[in-house]
Amino acid sequence: MKQIERNCLKCHTPFLTYPSENKRYCSPKCSALSRIISEKHRAFIKSCLECGIEFKTTPSINKKFCSQKCCAKYYGRTRYTKTNHAKRYFRERRTNDGRRVLESRYFMEQKLGRKLSTKEIVHHIDMDETNNLEDCSNYFLCKNHSDHMLIHNSLSNVVKELLAIGILHFQKGKYIISQPYLPLLPLD
Repeated sequence: MKQIERNCLKCHTPFLTYPSENKRYCSPKCSALSRIISEKHRAFIKSCLECGIEFKTTPSINKKFCSQKCCAKYYGRTRYTKTNHAKRYFRERRTNDGRRVLESRYFMEQKLGRKLSTKEIVHHIDMDETNNLEDCSNYFLCKNHSDHMLIHNSLSNVVKELLAIGILHFQKGKYIISQPYLPLLPLD
């Protein structure tokens, strides 16, 4: 097969190629330079969703934030985990050194005046993980995961005892308080 002569779309120098090859540039360097220039021409200006500063982006990237720091601030306000197919929201706080921690850990660190170790766990006494009080009256600090599991296991033992003496019973997939003990509950 005979080669044909084409002109480079970037530098306009002639080069030889086969008709079956769809080459438009004389070298990889010209090809790369043309891509860089075309990306610059397609760039557009957007404003950051967090801080409002304007920045350049391209359609292929389409960034929403000027930096990773702004992205972390924007999405760092709340996060959720899926447990038992239900969304549970945990409030987070940003510490002085820039870490993102759960509010319960943040308040406990403020009360103790030190950073909690990764092994330490803050247990919510009322079992409501979203009930985060600044005075830490709802928290108990566990030294490690084993201590935290001992607390939850003690709760299971209490439920067994309450079932045995008739204060609780299991009905339609739920533990409920038996009728004679209902007036003892505080009214909301």
